[in-house]
Amino acid sequence: RTVLVIAHKLDEVLALADRVTVLRRGRTVLTEERAGVDAAVLARAMVGEDPVRGPSPVPNPPRAVVAALHDVSVESRRGGVGLHHVTLEVRRGEIVGVAGVEGNGQADLSDALAGFIRPAAGVGRLPDRIALIPQDRVHEGLIADFSIVENVALGFHDDARFRRGAMLRWPAIEAVAADIVERFEVKVPGIDARARTLSGGNQQKLAVGREVMRSPDLVIAENPTRGLDIRATRFVRSELLRLRDMENAPGIVLISTDLDEVLELAGPLYALVRGRLTPVPEDARNRARIGELMLATAT
Repeated sequence: RTVLVIAHKLDEVLALADRVTVLRRGRTVLTEERAGVDAAVLARAMVGEDPVRGPSPVPNPPRAVVAALHDVSVESRRGGVGLHHVTLEVRRGEIVGVAGVEGNGQADLSDALAGFIRPAAGVGRLPDRIALIPQDRVHEGLIADFSIVENVALGFHDDARFRRGAMLRWPAIEAVAADIVERFEVKVPGIDARARTLSGGNQQKLAVGREVMRSPDLVIAENPTRGLDIRATRFVRSELLRLRDMENAPGIVLISTDLDEVLELAGPLYALVRGRLTPVPEDARNRARIGELMLATAT
């Protein structure tokens, strides 16, 4: 029989295959006998060979730690791999990047940082004001049958500035919704339009705008530019950088499967592999080396 193994875990491929083909963006970029390749060769073929460095960190004085996980392990609430002995600190005014192949615990890390899931072991210290930009805007970011205003209210309903006792101050929320539509260039006929009538990109801009406008202490951004065109992607990334550089900046955790994104935006950088977090050394901030870490080929 002939067996075709389709995988992104390099250790599996190298253990099983007699001949290896690498696809990148729908094209064959390498075909070799197993004896002629190693993990580094495959990683470079999979993620591209050109080193890409993010911006050099600006030498600012250390800021306060706003969120921390210490030796945290969690059971996944979504049937994923969970987290295993994860330690992570997030400071104000920095973007912590977490790179990884999808399905390695990204959703579990997001849940743990957002306080949706309690550690089975270890200690988590989180702030009160947390903003979450989920990767699934349809099922987690917005309610499709709610209007723009009602979706914005989901992020502000517990803010004293937008309440009068048990009642919401709808005029104030409408003003924020209009501001988000204008500032984030959400193409919509009006703030009373249903979220389902927006294109995917405009839904994402609405979800991002709502979260960054909440003045949070911690922002968790999980694949925040997935499905966006080049212009919208550039805008969202610049917005994260603007947040980072604010006087009372939040701490930002960018969890992304896009290597270019984390290399462009992140200061401290980690690879998440099978629920375990590995720091990326400064001399490894390039696509090939991070690819090896992401694909569990480096120790």
